[in-house]
This record gives sequence, C-alpha cells and structure tokens, in this order.
Amino acid sequence: MAEEDKEKTAFIYSQGLFEYNVMPFGLKTAPATFQRVMDEILKDYIGKFVTVYLDDIMIYSKNFEEHIRHIEKVLERIEKANMIIKLKKCKLEEEILNF
Repeated sequence: MAEEDKEKTAFIYSQGLFEYNVMPFGLKTAPATFQRVMDEILKDYIGKFVTVYLDDIMIYSKNFEEHIRHIEKVLERIEKANMIIKLKKCKLEEEILNF
C-alpha cells in the first residue's frame, strides 16, 4: 500500500490509532481492487502466458526454458510494483494443477 494511502485505512482502537500497511481483505471492495491492481501489473502477459485470480497467478509455458523466462518476467513486474510474494505459498514447475 502506498504510504500516502495508509491514513485512509486508519481506525481507533482502545490501544490507539492504527493504520494498515497492506490492503486488508476484510474491506468490502478489497478483492475487486486487488484484482484490478494485479490485472494492471500483469496486463502485457495475461492471456499469453499468465492467468490471474486475486492473489493466485498461474504461469503456463510450452517448455521448461520458456517457463523460466516467463517466471522471471512476472517476478520483475511484481517487484517493480513493490509487491511481495511468499515463496512458501508458491508451487513451481507443476505439470498439472487445479486452478
């Protein structure tokens, strides 16, 4: 979340004023907003070798070498957008997956 937007998420609790550092999924419009952000970040790749549904990104390729290049491109875009990927949630080199 951009620093200038954190104040928009502020709330007061008995222990003080709090602001979110990342978008909380409890907000009513958070899923739609997050989907729009992901679509914008990866717009050049969607339909070519990427499918995105909220925080799930599927990268598909014809062969291993191409897959490595595709992963690199996606990771570069995500890094450029100052987003973070949790490696423990990633599944790499899956031949078949339910999406």
